Parts: sequence; structure tokens; C-alpha cells
Amino acid sequence: MSNNKWAALLPNGYNSVIDDGLVGDGDSVLFMVDVTNGTVLKKFRTSQGNYTRTNGMASAVVSDVPYDITGDAVFVGDLRGDVYRIDLTQPDFPMEKMIETISPYKTPITTPLRLTQYQNFSNAITDIMVHVGTGKFIEVTDRSDLINQDQYVLGIFDKGAGANEYPINPLDDNIVEQTINTDEQTRTITNNTVNKGDHLGWRVLLPGEGERIIAKMATRASAHILVFSSYLPKAGNGCATGGASWVMAVDNRTGGQPYGGSLLNNGTADGVYIEDQVFGITPIGYAGGGGEILIISTDTGGSDCQDDEDCSEISVSIPDFTWRRRSWNRIDL
Repeated sequence: MSNNKWAALLPNGYNSVIDDGLVGDGDSVLFMVDVTNGTVLKKFRTSQGNYTRTNGMASAVVSDVPYDITGDAVFVGDLRGDVYRIDLTQPDFPMEKMIETISPYKTPITTPLRLTQYQNFSNAITDIMVHVGTGKFIEVTDRSDLINQDQYVLGIFDKGAGANEYPINPLDDNIVEQTINTDEQTRTITNNTVNKGDHLGWRVLLPGEGERIIAKMATRASAHILVFSSYLPKAGNGCATGGASWVMAVDNRTGGQPYGGSLLNNGTADGVYIEDQVFGITPIGYAGGGGEILIISTDTGGSDCQDDEDCSEISVSIPDFTWRRRSWNRIDL
């Protein structure tokens, strides 16, 4: 950090409430801890949550722009659905609400946010895009309570510390909406223009019944590709296994179709449906020597694959990977 300390950012997580005056009060809290001795350097409290309706932080992400191995800002979301920004360039590390929840506790954030850039390798803070997916599947009632609740994927511009636009409403008219069109096993998405100077970002409504984001997104930054998988629950209680996923590949700058065209289903789709499989993390692999391959398999395949089973595998090369030294540090031995 700017004070030459190395720190870990630890969220308080969920069910952080025991009414004993000692452990938890239902608030969402982020702890900044000195990694050398475990000292709590600062506790960031949102003052949102209580014993009746408990809140909780998801994992935080840190931006380093310009690339100097010093954290400049922290972004973190919570169960209420708010996103907070912490300025690491100031000695007191001020925190502010960057993005307002769409619907308190009904559009929760349970996965780490993802950061990309509108213009690759830019040193401008305003080129940072914060990607948010809403939804959860950690409580028994989630399967039924959120079945009719709209969930979203967002890409919001970082306007910098103390911006007048904060907190940003994701349903604001200055946030461009992309629309998913579903045709049985595949999806396409619109490609409406998003301009950094005119818009606050983009949003995508997940159209499936009960569809939500519970897995961390993946990116191919230099190709401007954002990949995410959503989850659709099936019948049963909240602890039951089973369900299905949609895997989508979009342009991180717009939330729409990638600039080079659709990547999935032989270049005809922006999303594919995966039956009877739930992704705990977005399935994206890194190939050595440059390039990136997205592999989605609906079955293990091999000799156990029967004639009536779908053992197909989708492999997609995502273009324009750029190897580049982003930052470095000299170590004297």
C-alpha cells in the first residue's frame, strides 16, 4: 500500500451474528490486517445489517493503476447488494458506497467483483470497469425466495474517489442495457454502444427463472472478453444438488456481443446452456504460449459415454492475447 505495508483484506462473511455483545452484530465488515503480525489496521463497517436482517461481505478485489505494485483502490460487495470503494491512496483509507443495491437483500452479491479496463493498459482510473453479478445460493430458502427476483450482471465505470455520481443506481438511464435472446440451448445478446464519456456503464438482466450469479467471472483482458456462468436451481430444498448453468461470453466494455463476433457454438452464440451441471467457477482455461481456451464439457466422455448421452465438448479460442510485463520490483539479495 502507499504506507509501504503489506495487508490482507478479510471479509466478515455470512451469519456473522451472535447476540452476546462480543461476536458479530449483523453488519457487513471488511478487515484490513497487517500480514506481518496479524494486527488489524482498520475495520471498515457499512452500518448496514443487524440481528434481525444480517448482512455480510464477499471477497474484495484491489486495483493497481498505475501499475506500481501498490494498491490504489478496493472494491467489495455485500449481501445487501451494495458495492463499496475504498481509497488506498489516502492515509485514512476512506470508504464510500459506489453502487447502490437494486433491491436490498434481494439482489445480493456473494462472489468477488471482477475488474477490467475500457482501454487496455491505461493509467487512467476512469478506464477501470467494475463487474458485478447478483444472486446467492447459500441459504435453505434461496431456491424459492429468489425464484421470481430479477438478477443482473453489471459493468460500471470507476469514477474515482468522491465522485458526484456515487452511489450509482444500476437502473439509471445512463447505464446501457443489453438484452439476452434465448433460443432453446443457445443465446445471443445485443450490442448497444457504451461510451465512457456519456454512460456510467452497462447492465444485463438474466432472463431465466431463478437465474443468478454464484460463480466468479473470468476475463481475457486484452481481447476485451468477460466470461460468466449463471446458475438455475431445480426442485428440492436449498441444500440439494442439481441444476443447470448458462455460460456467456460478452465484451467487457459493453456487456454486449464481443467486438469480433460471437464466440460460442461455432461462432453463432454468445451463450450456451449446460444441463445437469453447475459451475462453481467460470470454466475458462489458460493455454501456454498465449491464447486462451474456454472448455465446456457436458459429460466426462470416453468409453463410458453411451449412444444417447450428450458428450460434446466446446472449445473456443479467444483471440488477441497480449503477453506484457505489467509491473516489477527489484529484489536485492
